[in-house]
Amino acid sequence: MNQASKDKMILLALLVMALTFISFELLAKSIEVDSLESGACWVSGEDSKTKVASFTDNLALILQEDSYHHLQEEITAALRDRGIGTYPATLYSLHLYCNFQGATFRANLFNGEKKLCIYLMPTKSEAGSAGFTVTAVYSNNEGDKGFCNGEQPGGVLLDLSKFALEDAKNCAHILQREYDEVIMLQQLQGQEGVYFIKIKNRDYFYREWLLVEQLTKDNLCSGNGGIFLTKELFEYNPIMTPVGSSLKIHDGEYAGF
Repeated sequence: MNQASKDKMILLALLVMALTFISFELLAKSIEVDSLESGACWVSGEDSKTKVASFTDNLALILQEDSYHHLQEEITAALRDRGIGTYPATLYSLHLYCNFQGATFRANLFNGEKKLCIYLMPTKSEAGSAGFTVTAVYSNNEGDKGFCNGEQPGGVLLDLSKFALEDAKNCAHILQREYDEVIMLQQLQGQEGVYFIKIKNRDYFYREWLLVEQLTKDNLCSGNGGIFLTKELFEYNPIMTPVGSSLKIHDGEYAGF
């Protein structure tokens, strides 16, 4: 092999090594992109700086530190507006929700007693960073730490339809008599044995699970062969939401107030 051929082989080897190095560099710098609802929404980046695009509502957002600071301020203002006097520091997760209507967000606050599911609309500042507007504050009685579906505060359903009608009516009468300062029972129209329990005592708002726990603990309907109340007979008041897809965007700690 002459010198020219050796030089060509060395040059080729160096070229292969250079291309390999470049490929690894590009791979290391690559950004993971998530798609929701068949491409209606796209998410890229990482927790410190996340880019969100929604083609349904022609929206492009950047979520970063100032976005999450603004989120805390909006949550505090919304809770105070709804008569929640104090709320302790707690962990939360923020999820993007994408459906045919566009992109919205939900913040799930994990506090031990008042577990909240907060619905948010994104806003965009002139600097390009995303902000948020709270559209609703709902209960999250099941306390799931993932994506949350809100429940209307201030009431629960009690389904006694599988029991004899007279037993169901008697149980409803007992509950109304014994907890008159706390609740008001209303039978659902056309559904015998099914009652909506409207909560009059606001101490149970956003923690309806605590009322259910009290009713099942006292079990005042169980005397003389009556109905034994279990948690399975109660249902929280879920908010109906159009079908869509969700993705966790951020984990953080809410400072409380």
